[in-house]
Amino acid sequence: MIAIARTVRHQGRTAILTNNGPVLLDALTHDLSDVGREFTDVFVSAMFHATKPQEIVFRGVESKLGVAAQNLLLIDDSMSNIAGARGCGWQGIHFTSAAQLDHELQRALHK
Repeated sequence: MIAIARTVRHQGRTAILTNNGPVLLDALTHDLSDVGREFTDVFVSAMFHATKPQEIVFRGVESKLGVAAQNLLLIDDSMSNIAGARGCGWQGIHFTSAAQLDHELQRALHK
């Protein structure tokens, strides 16, 4: 997964959006820094006083990134989170395995 994130990061901006709290945010700069450094931005849904798949979370990320919804892609293992992102105009990939994600990312990035 880190290798996939590293590859995508070299092609553009990457971010984490998690429903985990600020403890994970801190861990990504310390204990999990090998993971954290692969992402240009890290968001915890608590920043928006909500959780995925609520629209306010996706709109908050759009605002913080300054990126239009159609240019954002959510990769998540929850279909309800994917549906929420798509409802906001984002693209979405339902994660089921690293191989499947790699395949779908290659397709999405080379459209």
